[in-house]
Amino acid sequence: MSSAAETVENASIISENTAHDGNRLWIGNIDPKITEYHLIKLLERFGQVKQFDFLFHKSGPLEGQPRGYCFVNFSTREEAERAIQCLNGKLALSKKLVVRWAHAQVAGSLCWLVEMLGRWFLRGMSADVDCCSSGCPILFSCLSSIHMIVSCSCPDINKRHT
Repeated sequence: MSSAAETVENASIISENTAHDGNRLWIGNIDPKITEYHLIKLLERFGQVKQFDFLFHKSGPLEGQPRGYCFVNFSTREEAERAIQCLNGKLALSKKLVVRWAHAQVAGSLCWLVEMLGRWFLRGMSADVDCCSSGCPILFSCLSSIHMIVSCSCPDINKRHT
């Protein structure tokens, strides 16, 4: 199971690095007619945009077209919070925008990945699995949420698994 734990641990490190001090947002459900330029102009109303990643399909029949989501980093958390409050659920052309903290979306995806990997690796094992051997609190929280881990041998469970 160490390879699955290492994968999850590496993914959580990536999500921490891309969070950029908690000011990174994920914006989804973007109408394909909205351009990068228009999105940046819209986002600049809420504060200084430090980084903007507008993603496009790299291959296939939609190659070169927008993926329908982007990531933005603001200078301060307050600017990012203001953007969430003002833009989430607002109609932009034909679609309602979805604006969330970027790391929240990544964590949800990690839980799904861990659940799938956990079901495969832990098939037939006892419910009392030592989740701390990998040192990965994400592994514990995801697997315990689907009742694959019911206890943990970690001596300081409240600090490590929140």
